[in-house]
Amino acid sequence: MSEDNSNDNQQVVRYKNGLEYHQVLTDYTFKLPIREKLDAQYKTSKFMLKDTKLSCDIDIHINRSMTTFFLLHNIETAKSYNCHDIKFQEISIEENGLEMENTFTIENQYAECNICNYSNTYSYEFFFVIEHWKVIKTSLSIIADHYNIYKNIRKIYEDKIFADIKINVQDKEFWAHKMILSQSTVFAAMFSHEMQENIENVINIKDIDPELFEVVLKFLYTNEINIKIITEHIFLDLITIADIYQLENLKNQLIERAIIYLTIDNVMDTLVFAEKLNIAILKESCMSFILWNNNEIQCTKSFQNFLKIHPTLAANVLNYVLKNIKRRPTAKNREQQVTPTCVEERGSL
Repeated sequence: MSEDNSNDNQQVVRYKNGLEYHQVLTDYTFKLPIREKLDAQYKTSKFMLKDTKLSCDIDIHINRSMTTFFLLHNIETAKSYNCHDIKFQEISIEENGLEMENTFTIENQYAECNICNYSNTYSYEFFFVIEHWKVIKTSLSIIADHYNIYKNIRKIYEDKIFADIKINVQDKEFWAHKMILSQSTVFAAMFSHEMQENIENVINIKDIDPELFEVVLKFLYTNEINIKIITEHIFLDLITIADIYQLENLKNQLIERAIIYLTIDNVMDTLVFAEKLNIAILKESCMSFILWNNNEIQCTKSFQNFLKIHPTLAANVLNYVLKNIKRRPTAKNREQQVTPTCVEERGSL
């Protein structure tokens, strides 16, 4: 029997209760003596766990039905050696140098398997991989409880505790905290200089709907987008505000929702909006939506207006459709989409 502590597995790290743990694997090999009877018990020699001064041994019991049991011992004082969660990770058996096909049931320090055709004329070797976790970082570090942080910040938002800036949005008044608003680079720059808003602790906003601003303000505190009534252009209006105040996280989440809420009636307006703000992913999604629904879209008033007002962008749409037309279902599979249902002579793709 021998011990081999040279395991080259990539280091696995985990964190718990402010401590950093590194996974350590110990390889151990035990050669089974020639047996004189079927029902036999063996105990390995003691071996050291890698990177520790802790010694362990393993009980091996082979019963008459050829079920083999393994029990890892000497772990009760493991924590005093900076060892945690010691257990079997892997077990294999070789018969005369060839690995046997066995299924092991492993549960922490206990394992078992059924082995057929044991022969006392063969040489058997057991290969064990023992896992334990070693504390590396012992300095105080508190891991964030995200739910409690969320609750606390939400309470700050709702109760306006120590609010230090007033925001007048048209005829509605909001109180907030400069630290929270500084997630916006626009607000951060405002509070970093001797501007009137920073001196008087008052911001006046006249060109934004108060209800929409409240959605944005709440997002800065809770990372939630809470919209009571979803109107046709609600996401585009909110994206505009996020763009003005350079709130990229909010803007990206709103773009995702705008894509989900694309319809036959709003896709042309959304495309024009995406072009104006240079939002590539939203523009691409609109183009794709038009490609797959162009027969219905051609019959809408918004499409006819689009052709008249935005001829250059319309040409881009036409090029996109022609380039990707093969991606669409064949006419046989979409009989209702072969011809536009509108019969008036109108522009078309």
